[in-house]
Amino acid sequence: MMKPMRLEKREMKERRELMDVLRDGTTLHIAFRDDDGIAVFPVNYGYREIDGLVELAFHGAVGGRKAAYFAAHSRVSFELEVPEGLIIGSYACAYSFAYRSLMGKGDVRIVRDDEEKQRCLDLLLDHVTGSAARRTYSPQSLLLTNVYVLSVTEMTGKRRS
Repeated sequence: MMKPMRLEKREMKERRELMDVLRDGTTLHIAFRDDDGIAVFPVNYGYREIDGLVELAFHGAVGGRKAAYFAAHSRVSFELEVPEGLIIGSYACAYSFAYRSLMGKGDVRIVRDDEEKQRCLDLLLDHVTGSAARRTYSPQSLLLTNVYVLSVTEMTGKRRS
C-alpha cells in the first residue's frame, strides 16, 4: 500500500478524478530497477478499465533495456501528469505550477497474441489520436513491436490548482 500523501488536501480520492487524469494525460513514465540501476522510460499509452481493474497498454522495440527487463520481470512503478498552467506568485519563490498527476505500481506482461496486440495498439492509438478509427497492422509490424499491458495494483492522484 502506498504511504499517505503529505499534503492530504491535494490528494484526489474519487475514481472519476483518477480516470480523468488517464484520459487527459499523454505520456506515461515507467520506472524499474535492473542490474544497470534505475530506469525511467516515457511511453505513449492507452488504457481501459475492466471490472474495476485499470490496464495501461504501451509498446516498444523487441530489443533493448526495456524489452530485456520485461522478459525477466514484471514489477514497475509509473507516473504521469497533466500540466494545468503556471501559478504566478508575488515574489520569485511563490511561483508554482498547477497540475494533476498519478503515481502507482503494477505488473507488466508482454502480449504475445497478434489479435490482442492489435486491440492494445488500438487502445493506444485511440487515446493518442482521439479517434477510434479502424486500423490494419501488417504481420511484419506486429513481429517487430513488443506490446505490453500494465495491470495497475496501486494508484494515487494529486492535484495542485
